[in-house]
Amino acid sequence: MNITEGIVLGLSALRKNKLRSLLTMLGIIIGISGVVAVVSVGSGAKTLVLSELERIGQSNMIIVWRKHRERVDGRWQRVQSNEYLEYADGYAIQENCPSVVSLSPEIWGVNVHFKYRDKDRNIKSNATTPDYQENRNWYVEQGRFLSDEDIEIGAKVCVLGYKIWDELCDRNPTIVGDEVQINGIRFTAIGIMEEKGDSMASQGWDEMVIMPITAMQMRILNSGNRVGAFLIKSKSFETLEQTEQEVMRVLGWRHKDADRIFEIWSAKKEVKNVERVSNIIKGLLGGVASIALVVGGIGIMNIMLVSVTERTWEIGLRKAVGAKRRDVLFQFLIESVVISVAGGIIGILIGVVFGMGGAKLFSTFVAKGTNWPSVVSISSIIIATSVSFVIGVVFGLYPANRAAKLMPTEALRK
Repeated sequence: MNITEGIVLGLSALRKNKLRSLLTMLGIIIGISGVVAVVSVGSGAKTLVLSELERIGQSNMIIVWRKHRERVDGRWQRVQSNEYLEYADGYAIQENCPSVVSLSPEIWGVNVHFKYRDKDRNIKSNATTPDYQENRNWYVEQGRFLSDEDIEIGAKVCVLGYKIWDELCDRNPTIVGDEVQINGIRFTAIGIMEEKGDSMASQGWDEMVIMPITAMQMRILNSGNRVGAFLIKSKSFETLEQTEQEVMRVLGWRHKDADRIFEIWSAKKEVKNVERVSNIIKGLLGGVASIALVVGGIGIMNIMLVSVTERTWEIGLRKAVGAKRRDVLFQFLIESVVISVAGGIIGILIGVVFGMGGAKLFSTFVAKGTNWPSVVSISSIIIATSVSFVIGVVFGLYPANRAAKLMPTEALRK
């Protein structure tokens, strides 16, 4: 018997007992659909994080900052050190780190009081340099951004976030060139940033004001040449670890206990953390789905044993006219595989739908404001199909072997 003939006989057996075949496949359908849905939603976490990081220009970025607290003898305490990141550290990193493409120093999240005409509010302010636009993938929509000259002289200029312009400046079309007050100091608004939106990674960006880092140091904080963090662009996502090592080596030259007081965040670390959590969730839920697959396999074995009993006379007749033991074994084994693979295919289709629904639920209730993707890869489909094939073989082997061992004379008497 060839494979084609065996598949035809298998499909014919399915058509004769449609309801029984569907009930037999139910365990496989539930198990495979569960696995596919869980994997697609879990894989969507990595895709979402990478897309969000790309959206804010950080897929190949690292951020270095000074820790505020550290854990000592099991307790959190304030970092006791006179070492801080300084403006000159940025020049040293750019000169001595081959994998660094660009760098922008930042002082972020400073609370300031903003006033324009008769409206005022406490808001967040960021201070930085011209490379900030490219590094953050966030650009001016009206007017201009900070210039090297603004940084050099500590100019009293600022760029407004979209919501600041919208809510506090009444969308004034002539705001560029007009004066605003920040902590009672007059600043000139030179631009308006494009609307970024409150996504997972850029929440609150539209409600901040950006000024030259030197203006923040001299006029707001009186902090000398200290900076809050360095936003550093690496050559690629793959070179992030190399960049981390180079940056920490340079900081180690310039500061005592650099490994203890400075911390580095990178996109690769974030992706690894997401993958770790995702794999744990997929493992737990995948284990539950695997139980359904085992139950489905037992159902296939049971129904194939029933089929062997019902078709004893057919088996005897085939053997009487010359069918060999391996032909009968092959026939029933293919029927088992056809039932299992058919259930697997239906399960994949249902799993894709469930995965899309699960992603929608995550977007609505868990990660609000995001568009959580459902990622169904070719590899997951191949694995799901292979698993259903293996289940068909493993759980169909015993009934097929039992059918193949029947003697023609005994089978025809029944």
